[in-house]
Amino acid sequence: GWTLDKLEGSPFEDYFIPGIFLFVFLGIISIAISILVFKKVKEYPILIISQGGILLIWIVIQAILIWEFNLLHLICISYGLFIIASGIFLLKGGK
Repeated sequence: GWTLDKLEGSPFEDYFIPGIFLFVFLGIISIAISILVFKKVKEYPILIISQGGILLIWIVIQAILIWEFNLLHLICISYGLFIIASGIFLLKGGK
């Protein structure tokens, strides 16, 4: 895991608040959106795009706060862009 020295210069003293954010926005909300996707709720493509956007925003903020960019950040950015592209494809009528 990461040591607390990664958080120097950030507004956080430990990983609790960032962990809560990740759990809620990238965990619980992702599960809720998945359920809505399977139920084919009318707005599900927009929800998928939003989830990709949340991931991208989180990764950019994290990279800025810790002043580091590594392979995992690149993977998460790529995945976020893939999620957004998938949502756009579905929004335009893709099946």
